[in-house]
Amino acid sequence: MSAAQASQPAARQQGRGAGVSLLLRRTAVFALLALMIVGFSVAEPAFLVLSNFMSVLLAVSVVAILAVGVTISRAVGGFDLSVGAVAASSVMAASYAMVVWRLDAPEAVALVLSFGLVVGLVNAALIVAVGVPDLLATLAINFLLTGLQLIPTAGRSIATGLILPSGTSANGVFDPAFLAIGRARLWGYVPVPVLLMAAIG
Repeated sequence: MSAAQASQPAARQQGRGAGVSLLLRRTAVFALLALMIVGFSVAEPAFLVLSNFMSVLLAVSVVAILAVGVTISRAVGGFDLSVGAVAASSVMAASYAMVVWRLDAPEAVALVLSFGLVVGLVNAALIVAVGVPDLLATLAINFLLTGLQLIPTAGRSIATGLILPSGTSANGVFDPAFLAIGRARLWGYVPVPVLLMAAIG
């Protein structure tokens, strides 16, 4: 038997081993998820009811939506550490716009979408034009936004009757249409954030 003939079974064995390893890497998360679902269902039969399923989806919907943006940055070899601060600042900006400036829901949503676009452009300018590494640029924006959030209200929670640093009172209210984005359920079961997660994802 020649050396080439002897090496063929070993090569096939290595190929099968690599294939099994790749299959395990691709399916391990799903297998673990299936085992967890079975385990929780055995421990608590109510785990598989529709209301609990929707509650779980609602709990992860915001994180999943934010993860889409992070995934896009990872797809081009970058990383965005400012996504959490942008989300928190957007919530604060929408609340401030409705309670202090008395904007309605469409105007508040347009405002925060524009805000997110501006932050994204600033990040892009720092990384592409200036040459700042993406981790440093987005981390700096993260810290900047976290600090800026405290200025308009002096760190107070935003609600009707908020006393502004100037001493005046903010008497605006949250638009019911805006609140419905997070609270409404279509057909009585499916939360709107879950639908948004499905549409964006």
